[in-house]
Amino acid sequence: MIRFLPEDAAALLDLSASVGWTHSLEDWQTALAAGIIFGHRDGARIQSSAAIYKYGSELASIGQVIVRAEARRQGLARALMLRCLAQAPAQPIMLVATPAGQPLYESLGFRIVEPTFRLISEGPISLPQPVDCRPMTAADLSLAFTLDAIAYGADRSHLLRERWKQSGHAAILTDGSGFACATPHGLGPIIAASAAGAAQLIAFLAVRQRVVVDVPERQAEFLRLLTQAGLRFIGTRPLMLLNASELPGKRESVFALASLAYG
Repeated sequence: MIRFLPEDAAALLDLSASVGWTHSLEDWQTALAAGIIFGHRDGARIQSSAAIYKYGSELASIGQVIVRAEARRQGLARALMLRCLAQAPAQPIMLVATPAGQPLYESLGFRIVEPTFRLISEGPISLPQPVDCRPMTAADLSLAFTLDAIAYGADRSHLLRERWKQSGHAAILTDGSGFACATPHGLGPIIAASAAGAAQLIAFLAVRQRVVVDVPERQAEFLRLLTQAGLRFIGTRPLMLLNASELPGKRESVFALASLAYG
């Protein structure tokens, strides 16, 4: 098992493509900058990966647990999970599980705390005009870091800074109560004080791109607004947690995850 370096991004992209995941090279470059990624290599070819993202001492997230088809049933995923868990002993660790991975995570002590729903837009969406939004700039990053830290109960500024470098496309509510980031693959995180504010952020960003968003189940009103606006459910995944009974922070402010890997 090895730790991957920035120059491994292209080989990691080949790994994720082998299982049908729609990562880009920029996604892997951001992941390598934001977290710690372990895996197994067979010559020039990467056979497996798993990443852990540490948000101070209060929270961590595990993602990108991938094993190439021909390398499965050899214990690689379990070994990678144990290596990741050793990076954040005793602190709350979250992940969003695939159906294939969920039994492994349950065997390691993870428990479901909340389903998440993925929605996409097939065309124009019918949300009210976003009159209370503006483009987010680098000068707004400190406010975004603060809002995110309150929502997550942890300092994710390193992740958000790398996410910002990747996209540079984000929106902030003019009253400073919420923000949202975008990449070519989706929108998130979305942090806001209300479903109406979160919907304004979606409407603002949707002008420039298709909407793909992962929404926690607790945001029932937001989910209703999005489906009424024309977004469609395409799947659900359980958000799981280890070393705590509930997620830290003010989770009612989290309207969309940054990604399934980052939480």
